[in-house]
Amino acid sequence: MSDADEPGLSLVRGVTPIRARKIITERVSGMSDGRLYQLKLIARKYIKPDEIESTDEEAQGEGMAVGYPTDDLNDGFYKANSTCDERTVFFEIAGGAVVRTFPNERRTLQELKRA
Repeated sequence: MSDADEPGLSLVRGVTPIRARKIITERVSGMSDGRLYQLKLIARKYIKPDEIESTDEEAQGEGMAVGYPTDDLNDGFYKANSTCDERTVFFEIAGGAVVRTFPNERRTLQELKRA
C-alpha cells in the first residue's frame, strides 16, 4: 500500500496515505476517541490491544487531530479509531511506514497468525 513517498496514514474523514511519517486520527465527542492500539496475538486465537500514547494533538474543526509518529511505532499490526467511514482501521507498520491496511479484525487476526 505505502511507498517511500507516503509512509503515513490520515484517518480523518477518510483513509488516506500521506507524506508525513505519522498516523493521524481524530477525536470527536460521541463519534471517535482517536486512539491507536498495537495488536498482539494471545494463544493464537485472540487479539490483545495495547494502547499507544499520542505525542501530537491539535484542535481541528469540531474535534482534535491526534498524531502518532510512525518512526516511534514498532513493526507490527495496529488498529486506530477515528472519524473515517470505517470508524476502526486495521493496518501494518514496517520500517516506520504503513505497508498495508486490512478490511476488518478477522483478516488482521489471520495475518497476525502468519507473522
